Amino acid sequence: MAAVANGATTVEAARQAHMSARTAARRLTEPEVRQQLHAARLAVVEQVADRLSGAALDAVDTLRAIQADTAVAAGVRVQAAGGLIARVTALREASHVEARLAEVEAAIAQTLWATG
Repeated sequence: MAAVANGATTVEAARQAHMSARTAARRLTEPEVRQQLHAARLAVVEQVADRLSGAALDAVDTLRAIQADTAVAAGVRVQAAGGLIARVTALREASHVEARLAEVEAAIAQTLWATG
């Protein structure tokens, strides 16, 4: 089911896991599998954020070079660099919110289990 976290359809993931699409669809409704899928998707988002963060450093360097070189027609480059930085920031924020939400959900589940 890890294939689903990486963008595969249920049918594609079932084929990779050597199971029927129906079995895969049923497994995806199981709480443990859904939790694993959620964790895998979160890991993918973190990897993307890390890669974008590396590119953001280059974007900052681009902005600094443009600031220093008044002869460069920089409109498009500035837009691209600024857009990249904005996306990294948004992705990081979303990733952190997702992680905090998962912690809250786990705490609620633990409380319900303890009092249930």
